[in-house]
Amino acid sequence: MGLSVVQIKVLEEYWQKHKEYRRLLDARESEIKPKERANDNHYNFLKDLVQALDHVKQEADSDLNSFIEVRYTSEDAFYVDWDDVSEILAISKSKAYKLRVKLMNLTAKKLGWIV
Repeated sequence: MGLSVVQIKVLEEYWQKHKEYRRLLDARESEIKPKERANDNHYNFLKDLVQALDHVKQEADSDLNSFIEVRYTSEDAFYVDWDDVSEILAISKSKAYKLRVKLMNLTAKKLGWIV
């Protein structure tokens, strides 16, 4: 079974806020003692999320990494629509959508949402 529309939106938001989640994790690490981290749900959520996103990005091929940069992590990503993504990457919109599905599935698997 595939991801729902809501799950895809949540995963896309995670990618869009990847840098922010990393900053929040760093801040949380400085706020709590190492002994407390294992029982801190907020810290563990941030740690698991950032590690999953980092892992997917590291394991991604160059096409997927280019897609991540253009669609989610560049400073202009908020303003980039699907036509822009396909033009910037010199691919069809269909290919861009397929890269999105691939990224969301890899991320969901890494987070343990799907098998």
